[in-house]
Amino acid sequence: MLLFARQYPERVSSLILSNPVDPALRSLEHTERKRFVHPENHRRLALADIETPVEDLHNLRSKVASYFVDAEQGRAYASGFTRAGANNQLNIRI
Repeated sequence: MLLFARQYPERVSSLILSNPVDPALRSLEHTERKRFVHPENHRRLALADIETPVEDLHNLRSKVASYFVDAEQGRAYASGFTRAGANNQLNIRI
């Protein structure tokens, strides 16, 4: 996409980048080891939350927080995400 935009700038009005560009794919090496699973010390899901928007938001925020070494910093950053900010279908299409 970036190469196309560079070669044909008159045909591109804007770009949407979904993930960082890493041509060497180094960022994919040992991805799971780079994530942190922090102990849960915040509100857990109730049985009634399963398969609801509450569970979707919880999963999104937990995933975002897992990329931070510091659990509190990760949770604070993740708390800014809403379901509207995560469009899995768009991400897949991109």
